[in-house]
Amino acid sequence: VQEVIPIAYSPRVGLARNKFVAWAAACSATEQRPVVVPHEAREVFLREAPSSLLPAPQRVHARLDALGLRTLGRIARLPRSALLAQFGWVGERLHRLACGEDPEPLQPSLPPPQIRESMA
Repeated sequence: VQEVIPIAYSPRVGLARNKFVAWAAACSATEQRPVVVPHEAREVFLREAPSSLLPAPQRVHARLDALGLRTLGRIARLPRSALLAQFGWVGERLHRLACGEDPEPLQPSLPPPQIRESMA
């Protein structure tokens, strides 16, 4: 990675079996030290990670903070139904991610279509 991406871009590498744990690992990595999270250690690794890593709207993050749910470990300790009741299906997904479960496949980012116009 360091050979391909210039150091000025501060590349951070996180490796894990699913994309959310890999994202959390990359967030805790440094430019010189990649973080590898074995599948068996994902719950321990995520326990102290901040809840701000979760992909949720700002209003959900503000509510999590108001409820004192500032780490993924605190969220994971709750019953999944509690987050479902508070936040709907978004809460259920956030609970799964906090527990290290990420069944959604990786979706490539596609560039927006280019529209060109010309006159002859």
